[in-house]
Amino acid sequence: MKIITTVGTSIFTNYQNKNKVLRTYSDFRYKDINTIIEDLDNTTSASDYTNSRYLGNIMRVKQVISKLWIAKEKSCAELQTLYKIAEETEEELEVYLLATDTVLSVLACELIKEYLLTVKTIKNRKVSCVFNNDVNAADTSIVVGLQIKDAGEFENKGVDNLLTIVDKFIGNSVNSIFNISGGYKIVIPYLTLYAQIKKISLKYLYEDENKGSENESVLLSVPILPFSYDISAVYRYYLLLQDGKDFISNNHQKDDEIAALLIEECNKLGLLNGKKVSALGKLFKSYIMDFFAEGKSSLGFFMEYKLLQYFQYYDEESKKGRVLQSVEIEAMTEEDIKPKGNEIDIFIETDKFYVFDELIKEGKRGLRKPLKNSYIPIEVKPLGGINMKQYEAFLNRVNEFWSECLPKEVRIIVYSFLPKDYAIHKFKTDNRMTTYAMKVKNIIGAIPFRIQLVNIDIAFSKNDIRDELMKRHLNEKDFIGELLFINGELKNN
Repeated sequence: MKIITTVGTSIFTNYQNKNKVLRTYSDFRYKDINTIIEDLDNTTSASDYTNSRYLGNIMRVKQVISKLWIAKEKSCAELQTLYKIAEETEEELEVYLLATDTVLSVLACELIKEYLLTVKTIKNRKVSCVFNNDVNAADTSIVVGLQIKDAGEFENKGVDNLLTIVDKFIGNSVNSIFNISGGYKIVIPYLTLYAQIKKISLKYLYEDENKGSENESVLLSVPILPFSYDISAVYRYYLLLQDGKDFISNNHQKDDEIAALLIEECNKLGLLNGKKVSALGKLFKSYIMDFFAEGKSSLGFFMEYKLLQYFQYYDEESKKGRVLQSVEIEAMTEEDIKPKGNEIDIFIETDKFYVFDELIKEGKRGLRKPLKNSYIPIEVKPLGGINMKQYEAFLNRVNEFWSECLPKEVRIIVYSFLPKDYAIHKFKTDNRMTTYAMKVKNIIGAIPFRIQLVNIDIAFSKNDIRDELMKRHLNEKDFIGELLFINGELKNN
């Protein structure tokens, strides 16, 4: 179990509080270290931890605290909470410490780390600890900008660094919790937001001070709650952050009043930090990717249905054939493990409707293969969102299972919700298109390969996306770009 622990200075303030716990050291030592702590508290940032000027004081504090204080279970909020967490689990504990941008927080982390690595167990649970005090390291545990003296630095740098480091600590772990008893309380709203999105429990130690000197400590958990969203706003923010990064960085919004307002809104929400997507914005994108399956994708699935409808009813050439969605290359049962690249998003059968008849009339995909040169497989992807490995897997499966009945044409339709001129620019300057064409040539031969761009300008619209996208049909005017390759060579532009 990963325990992400914010670390403050309670290990020092508890030591300084004579009424907190029965003391076993002299007033002389108390006064001596108290003066040093006050001096270190006035230093500018965590980078001063390696400043030779403070080395003597740091070593003195470490010596006294490690010898006289750290071993007490109630020495600090971070350890006291950790002991309570250990009582609730039978798992090994991986403790990740987060320091604020102060010398005292770094020092507290060093003391806690050394203690945990020395004792090796907490309540009979194996314990390890991770803390990197190199503020310049890529895997630093120090949150630069996380301090209480400069609100601007905290907002513009501290929050971003906090969420970035936390995200690295969490990684792909499905068993993590936050220990938020220590550290600046100002970070709790951000960690709570992160925890709710990532479905991570927060632990906090509650002490009942009415119990006198024997305060009763209770470990509280913040539950994971369901939320509702303004779907229209969610999609607009997502489209801006996902597809509009170049648009923002190149300052195209100066010519688009709605885009400028949306960018301003995202900056106020903390999703953007100037022209860059913030750590909170990246977290938001990641959540939307999972929650709305964007890229798997809910908008992507919806675009498939829109295109299916277009080819069935409005495209003159396709109306002569039969159109299906989600056709398997290798027919599989529900129990089979679905391999990558086995499904065709949109399948246009132009002659001898074998696959269509099996699916529509028989209600299942059998062993019958399409006639050679009688079908067009179409992959539907967001502009700039084609997965090369997945597309290569798709081509390989076509070549493996339908090698004697290869298609009339291979096609990718990419969709965009950006302003039309910008979408065309992005489409034509994407140098990966030639790479996809060469994959087609190398795997299934000199079959025409067509990439089409469908664009609906809604990302920066002031209207509800659901109305603009869902209440109208696609038409040929929405197809605003096309590249045709034969044998890997571009035949049009």
